[in-house]
Amino acid sequence: MHERLFSYPATLARYRGAPLLAARERFLARCADQGYTRAGLKKIAWQLLVVASGTLVELKKRFPPAQVEYVEKQPTLEEIFLAIIGKKEEQ
Repeated sequence: MHERLFSYPATLARYRGAPLLAARERFLARCADQGYTRAGLKKIAWQLLVVASGTLVELKKRFPPAQVEYVEKQPTLEEIFLAIIGKKEEQ
């Protein structure tokens, strides 16, 4: 099945070298029988490759650590309204 989707040897080798090849090929064949397009099958093949290649923890190790950015929070109209109403009631 992968041979019908991918033409580059390196890409084909990556997909065929990953774990659970037989199960991934069966699933792709079933999707093809259901009428998925070639583009859809490629996307499914990629998703299956990600899942078969490792857990989420292992995948997160491949990405750089997240950078935290702080953004100033603006009050909503509701918060402004309640602040005005609340001040008037206190007086």
